[in-house]
Amino acid sequence: MAFPSSQVRLRYVGSLAPLGSEGKGAAALTLWCFVTVIIDGQWGKRAYKSKYDATSGSVTVMGKHTGEVLWGGTKNKRCAVCEFAERMKIPVRKHTCAKNYTGPSTAMEAALAVEAFLSSLEMHGVRFLLYIGDGDSNVEKKLQAAMPYGATFRIQKIECKNHLLRNLRRHLMEIAADTNTNAIDKTMSVSLRKVVKERVLRLSAGLCS
Repeated sequence: MAFPSSQVRLRYVGSLAPLGSEGKGAAALTLWCFVTVIIDGQWGKRAYKSKYDATSGSVTVMGKHTGEVLWGGTKNKRCAVCEFAERMKIPVRKHTCAKNYTGPSTAMEAALAVEAFLSSLEMHGVRFLLYIGDGDSNVEKKLQAAMPYGATFRIQKIECKNHLLRNLRRHLMEIAADTNTNAIDKTMSVSLRKVVKERVLRLSAGLCS
């Protein structure tokens, strides 16, 4: 599933400057235009960093500057209608089957991201050459391998500041709570860990200043 929008296309193609097109006109402009987007993935079940077995996942692609949704898609490993018919041992009624994915749950976001990038030219007349995403490197690897715009255009990732700060705080708290230290001076180790714990927010805020 995707969300088409001719208005978004006209807005982007009409306002963005070409990167290096020769000549003038809409055709040349569309050929070289790109936008920076934000990719956000969601799952039907929280993983809590241990069990990634969600049966449903979705991805939303938004324009960085407008905040408008440019693409949205969902992957499902199950279909309630099909499963009900199988469980009751009855014929499956006519319906639109929701099951459209058989791979691992951890790869859902990457698969949807590739679909989004492959459809950007047809839907909006632009390329998604820069994207802001979380620390999941799987999406970046899949996009680089898929080369949705050919070998000429390389997709680049911008790390999401919110995820970077969250990971920094988590690692700092782990350091502050780590009592398995090899430091010779145990007293110094305790005092340093206390300082780190007290200044977690200050250290992370310093990165944004």
